[in-house]
Amino acid sequence: MFHLNRSIFELVESHNYLELTDQRLLQWYLCLNFEDRKIIQDEGGFHWFLVKHPSLELSLQHVYVKHCHSVMPLLPNMTPNRPMHVSP
Repeated sequence: MFHLNRSIFELVESHNYLELTDQRLLQWYLCLNFEDRKIIQDEGGFHWFLVKHPSLELSLQHVYVKHCHSVMPLLPNMTPNRPMHVSP
């Protein structure tokens, strides 16, 4: 399953997003071997495979790469263990 997740992620990532009706998605699916298509069908079908993908999101018409929202790192001159002096 990992190779399927990675492969579809790379396809979508290379285009930033794809319409759900994009021929490249269909071509990707049709190029899979029987066993891989069976895995996807057993998981609920291609749409559910995309919905369950840990790195992709779907809108009504598109599939796109999830963006991670990271916490802003501390600036180098700030230390979390020292109180900061605030002037009135």
